[in-house]
Amino acid sequence: MIEEKINTLGEPSGINITIDNLTAAEKILEKVNSWTFNRNVLTNYFQSNTNNDKSTMLIKIILVDSLYNTNLSKTMSAIELVEQLFKKNQESKLDEYIQQGNLEAIEIITDIAPKNILSFASKFCHFHNKNAFPIYDSYACIALKKLFGYKDKRKYSEFANHINKIKQKFGTNDLERIDTFLWLYGLKLELDKDKKNINKEVTELYLKNPELFKNLEPTTP
Repeated sequence: MIEEKINTLGEPSGINITIDNLTAAEKILEKVNSWTFNRNVLTNYFQSNTNNDKSTMLIKIILVDSLYNTNLSKTMSAIELVEQLFKKNQESKLDEYIQQGNLEAIEIITDIAPKNILSFASKFCHFHNKNAFPIYDSYACIALKKLFGYKDKRKYSEFANHINKIKQKFGTNDLERIDTFLWLYGLKLELDKDKKNINKEVTELYLKNPELFKNLEPTTP
């Protein structure tokens, strides 16, 4: 049975996440049509195609980068990445690690680039194995900082450890549900500060229906 609340994970913030918070996130996501569509496209393609050839892997790279805004082009081109990634997949156990949920897969991918591509790597692995790899995202990090005092050092193992503790507390393997809450709660925290350049569809919904977003806010004693 899923527990009704999650207490702080090593930080005395006194904040509790409830099932209602996760449900609120799901209700918001139902109204964010483009994001739901993008997620379904990626899920269907990744689950239906293996990494046995470069063309398939290239399409996966382009889909993740374009639909999930990983800004890969600022670091290297998709062509450069697929050449290195395909080579790594042949030389190492990348696919095997992804299927096993082994975080070594993230390191194999991030080691390819001259700059950090952790966001891309987490999303690439996530859509291959959705219950093992949480999506590393700046808004998720903002949410974790607010909830648990998380300090983002761009170390995936530390990020994943926080998410896994949440999974254990809820007694669920549904990472997507947790990812959705953290992403939307992080967006809410930024929108509350009147931050700009945030997802247009989410921003419009936030302005039209602020009460819906208030339901994302965890309880305090």
